Amino acid sequence: MLLSSIPVQSFIQLRPDPAKTDPVQSKGGGTVDLAAYSVDRVPGTTKMSFTELSQGTGGVYGSMILDGIFEVYLESVIGKEHWHLVRSNVAVWTRVLDQWNLVKTSFSGDMSMDAVEIELPRAAFTALGATRSDSVRGALRKHNGANIRDIRGDGEDSDDDDDEEEEEEVEHLLLTSVIIKKLFDQVVDGIIKLTMDVIADCAAKGADKAITKVLCVGGFSDNQYLVKRVRAAVQVAYPGIHVLVPALPSQAVLIGAVLYGVDPGTFKSRILRHTYGFGTLFQARDPHWNGVDTSALPKYEKPGMFGFATVYHKGFESMAKINDSVEADETKSTVVLPFSPEQEQVAVEIYMSSDREPKLITGTGCRHLGTISLPVDRSKGTDQQFEVQFKFGMTEIKTQFKNVATGEVQDVSLKYL
Repeated sequence: MLLSSIPVQSFIQLRPDPAKTDPVQSKGGGTVDLAAYSVDRVPGTTKMSFTELSQGTGGVYGSMILDGIFEVYLESVIGKEHWHLVRSNVAVWTRVLDQWNLVKTSFSGDMSMDAVEIELPRAAFTALGATRSDSVRGALRKHNGANIRDIRGDGEDSDDDDDEEEEEEVEHLLLTSVIIKKLFDQVVDGIIKLTMDVIADCAAKGADKAITKVLCVGGFSDNQYLVKRVRAAVQVAYPGIHVLVPALPSQAVLIGAVLYGVDPGTFKSRILRHTYGFGTLFQARDPHWNGVDTSALPKYEKPGMFGFATVYHKGFESMAKINDSVEADETKSTVVLPFSPEQEQVAVEIYMSSDREPKLITGTGCRHLGTISLPVDRSKGTDQQFEVQFKFGMTEIKTQFKNVATGEVQDVSLKYL
């Protein structure tokens, strides 16, 4: 099974022009994910290859998050004490969300649009009971009346409208374009910041890494207001960059996944999201420990000449570092030795870290991924070599541990986490 990120899948399907650099935004239900690539034509073929330019990023700014923001807003209008009775009724909340989804997909940012009504189904008031229902209707009437006055713009009440409003039972939430925009902006602002951060990161790496296009895919990219805001922000700061949306942005993800499965070698290189390595012993006087207080670290002593022992501490041996670019199937390796002649096995504990220069395997942002081990020939003592190898660049990291003398191998595949 091959696994890839949504921006990866989408980028393949869109088949952008070679010799360009582009970030892909995937704006879906729960998250927004961004990645940046340069595009090159494979010499002598019609194929394209993609080189990742910036560390992938993202945030919880998807369409479903906007649903949650709407939910909080409705709760603030009708009151927390009534809200749980409305929200806990699946049929009622489904009806409310269906209406909200129509608003969400059609909103274009047109501030002259008519206000829309979100009806609370009768079943909601049945569940609330008479007293609570009157309270909710009153809260809706107050909210809607205030927003009607905002629409008029004169700040004055209309006696006719007030009389008519009091005669009817208000069972709907009035949403003006101003309110809808405020709800949208809580996620759109975050999406724009992520986009600008990726563009700036690529620009800082040199003219050859400069972005020329932004491609918006995923279901949320169907929304006109979101695309307008992203396009306006990008073109003000970077006039030469074009923001593009395919005709069917949701399908870009699916089609791209199929194409990636057919030819996973399309991607030439990736940017590492973490530092990867393993735990090993460093002498207490090793430069590795510069700036580290080792007084509280466990000590490992190795007997030496004349009764003197060498002190070691366990630290993080980095094999590839966060933000490094790694080619597809690029291999990094090193050789380790048994620590003691009494050892029966040599074990390699594999770690990743969010730090570029991790010192400790117990440091902040450090995570144990797995352990691989091989038996030791005790007759040869510590004079045995074991090779630790990391292969990067595809959708997983392949780690291999090899006894150099015997050729015995243990390996494990790790996902890019």
